[in-house]
Amino acid sequence: MARKKATVKSHLRKATAQLRGSLSYIMSGDTIQIICDGSLHDISPAGRLVVGLIIVKELFRYEYDVYSKFAFDLFNETSERCSIMDMMEFHSFTFHCRTEESFFGALRDVFLFAQHHGQFPRSRFGLVE
Repeated sequence: MARKKATVKSHLRKATAQLRGSLSYIMSGDTIQIICDGSLHDISPAGRLVVGLIIVKELFRYEYDVYSKFAFDLFNETSERCSIMDMMEFHSFTFHCRTEESFFGALRDVFLFAQHHGQFPRSRFGLVE
């Protein structure tokens, strides 16, 4: 189990570095070029909502304080929100958040909760406290 937890941390370290580079490029203001269906598109990042999302295969319930540090460190460096979740949590988000607005709203709410409480929660939908 310790080896699996170390692997997750290694994956998060690498993913955070990749996201840091992507955010740096986006914040530079340069036009982003993407290819969709063989056509080249230029997209200006100016005025767009930027949200970082890292998805890994598996996260362990009692390690969220460790995972949160990766997201908070990146936020402190870039001032851009970042969420970390595993594939099952991402599936739950996409199942319950059927629109872009609800998806990004849920990510925002989870990040704000995490900031207030010092760590990310394991997201659950449909539960009332």
